[in-house]
Amino acid sequence: MQGLDKMKIVETYGEKMVSEWRRSYVIAPPKVFHDDPRHPINDRRYSDVDPALLPDTESLGDVLVRVRSLYEMEIKNQLKDGKKLLIVCHGSPIRAWTNILMNTV
Repeated sequence: MQGLDKMKIVETYGEKMVSEWRRSYVIAPPKVFHDDPRHPINDRRYSDVDPALLPDTESLGDVLVRVRSLYEMEIKNQLKDGKKLLIVCHGSPIRAWTNILMNTV
């Protein structure tokens, strides 16, 4: 759904389905194909990442797994060491960070 007009997505798939994609931990939106410019494989910021690791789609649960991994491997110890960090994100990653930092999942 990234990069698409939300109203057009709702018109195409319906408000209920779009809401499920945005809130569900298990239901992911339709896959984005590798030839789609929105696919992360076509984003130069991920050129150093193994293409097999770049998702075609992801649910909120998938985002939570990805964010939790980053937290456990990189951020947790820095916080324990007293470092102050600024985490910038939006949408689903914010939901994941909130869940992790509030110990709700």
